[in-house]
Amino acid sequence: MPPRGQKRLHDGRTILHFDPATLTQDELEVLDSMNTIWDDPNGLEKLRKFKWIFDLLVKSRQSQSAHNTLPATFFENVIAAKNAVNVQYNPSNGRHMVQLNDTENLSDGKLSQWADDSVNAILRSKYVENAGSESISRTVIDIVFCDRLNHLDDQDADRHLNWFPEMPISVESASLGKTIHGKVDWCLSHGNNKSELDTTLIVLEAKKLGTAPTGLPQLIIYLAAVQDSRKQAVKPNYSVFGILSDSVTFYFAHLDSQRNLFVTKSYDWLYEKSTIVQWIDRILRDAIHASPHTTPVRTGTTSLMAYNNFLNHSYRFGLEGEIVETVEDNQIQRYAIVESLGRGYLVTPMNNPESSGDAEQAEITHSHPDHAEPC
Repeated sequence: MPPRGQKRLHDGRTILHFDPATLTQDELEVLDSMNTIWDDPNGLEKLRKFKWIFDLLVKSRQSQSAHNTLPATFFENVIAAKNAVNVQYNPSNGRHMVQLNDTENLSDGKLSQWADDSVNAILRSKYVENAGSESISRTVIDIVFCDRLNHLDDQDADRHLNWFPEMPISVESASLGKTIHGKVDWCLSHGNNKSELDTTLIVLEAKKLGTAPTGLPQLIIYLAAVQDSRKQAVKPNYSVFGILSDSVTFYFAHLDSQRNLFVTKSYDWLYEKSTIVQWIDRILRDAIHASPHTTPVRTGTTSLMAYNNFLNHSYRFGLEGEIVETVEDNQIQRYAIVESLGRGYLVTPMNNPESSGDAEQAEITHSHPDHAEPC
């Protein structure tokens, strides 16, 4: 019988209240059964048995539900995670690297004085190393991103970017036949609440000090979940940025619309702080560019190519001269270059970059109308 409302007493206890006139026939029958139990001398024992049966039913339902789900933390290595959500990534292959491009338009890489002083004070504290807590990393990252968001120029946007902690996500794994669920430490979105996962543009995973690389499997799951949500909402582009950090080591990632994952080398806060801040500023700026409230709405290939050209201007995906792009069925396709033919390239799809079979290769010539230079 659903409650019609509740009130709280002065001692903190909660009581339910409802209008008897709104009771349904089923609810009246339940009340009648309960009244019979109260009149029974052994009513208390019957209630105990009823609770025992009810608890068994609840546990059975939870067990059945748990059988079809997996937590994102279940995946302890990159291979298991990427295979579960069909992401293409080979950490030992330079084709899956990403670097900053367009270095002339980067920020100065400097934090505000208050943020710089706060981060330095925390990281130099003698208690940080002994704490071994993820909360320390979260605190540092909170300070850094609050500072960079304060400097973000989105004043002309109709809907400002929002930073949501602990956003719940889920993604279907066709290969495992299960639903993977978890909570992203932070999501940067242009939505207004945590339920709008499809508006997410950046996901950030935090780990405790010294364990940043162990968070990559989770980051892969979260990026795939956001991308699937964007696809279901028919967003203009499906690419998603990711950041992984333990507050002193940072990785930056990009999942493109074809499920190819690109990840940077590791950056050390002590020696490469300016570069890390520049990366953060660039990704935040590009999130503004990708959101629907700062540029005129365009459709089809024109919109896709405009955003793709913007990304290629900002980032270098793969090693220089190893990747070529085309537009096929209004989707960006990336190919790994097998051989330069003078008039074009012999290529193989990025989702199978190691393939050498002729059936998996194709020729792209410079005269192809959708041809793009290697990025």
